[in-house]
Amino acid sequence: MIKFWIALQNPFKCNEFKNYWDKTIPLSTNKTLEMQVTHYAWNWFEINMDLNWKGSDHAGPKFEVNLFGYTATIQVCDNRHWDDKTYDWVKYDDPCETV
Repeated sequence: MIKFWIALQNPFKCNEFKNYWDKTIPLSTNKTLEMQVTHYAWNWFEINMDLNWKGSDHAGPKFEVNLFGYTATIQVCDNRHWDDKTYDWVKYDDPCETV
């Protein structure tokens, strides 16, 4: 896993969040491509890169750039949740399975 994050925090931040655009594209049974453009003035500048493929809920490579609160994010996300006890994806009972 590689993770990199650098940010210059905005001391005058506001809590208003605006989502300008988002798109989700299914890639496979468990993977989706997610793209989003938002505004949230938490940081003036931010670069975030996470190349974690597993070990957390909805893991997947993510790249995010923020300038003056406007953020562009692109991520390949796993739709499953992570089970810390088994160190694997959570396995749910199949509702279609017959006994």
